[in-house]
Amino acid sequence: MIAAHNVLFVIDSCCSLPIDSWLTLWQRFGMFERTLQDLIRGLRAHKASSKAQEDAFIQDAMVEIREELKGKDMALKAEGMIKMCYVRTTTCRCQY
Repeated sequence: MIAAHNVLFVIDSCCSLPIDSWLTLWQRFGMFERTLQDLIRGLRAHKASSKAQEDAFIQDAMVEIREELKGKDMALKAEGMIKMCYVRTTTCRCQY
């Protein structure tokens, strides 16, 4: 797995393509997976944005998690389960 922050720093310093575009390309071609820490940071960053943007981020994250769960790598599946549990427990709008 490639550390996203190190690679993005190198790309950002030498290319004119926005970092979001690089992330989209890399995620699509499977060059790195979003870690739990990246997911938490994204959720916190989108908390202050509109409800629609937050929901779109959660939907994208769940699509990625579902893809991880379909794979054969058990470590990646375990990480996907942890991320799915985190998303469900932090975004559930249930009354307890």
